[in-house]
Amino acid sequence: QTLYECHECGREFQSQNGLEQHRQTHVARTIECPLCGQPKKFRSMTNMVQHIETGHCDGCRGRENARNAIYNQVSQMAPNFVTSTPMLEYGGYGAAQAPATNGYRCPHCPNRYFNDASQLLQHTAAKHPSAANNLYLGY
Repeated sequence: QTLYECHECGREFQSQNGLEQHRQTHVARTIECPLCGQPKKFRSMTNMVQHIETGHCDGCRGRENARNAIYNQVSQMAPNFVTSTPMLEYGGYGAAQAPATNGYRCPHCPNRYFNDASQLLQHTAAKHPSAANNLYLGY
């Protein structure tokens, strides 16, 4: 069985994915939330955006305000990453379709769309690392 070793601490993992997830623990927390000013810092832009999108940011006054603020910011700073028409969300088996939300798209992959900016950032970091380093959202 192949083991994957962390070059920073020597810990071994049974899968490459396990190692990649572990390696995040060695990334410094340097990104601050621009909205709430809490002393908590994040390891990545994706983590910071997730903090805002989920409604855990005290500076947003609610999840919907947070999602709209991020969408407006992305629309201004990286307009090729947003869709022009809102997307519908599916609420699960037997549920009615949820209200439309603003959508995001990957400009590098045809027909790849996301409901959350954090999903787009995560996809871009994994699939287009050189583009992810150049993605600036103004935060």
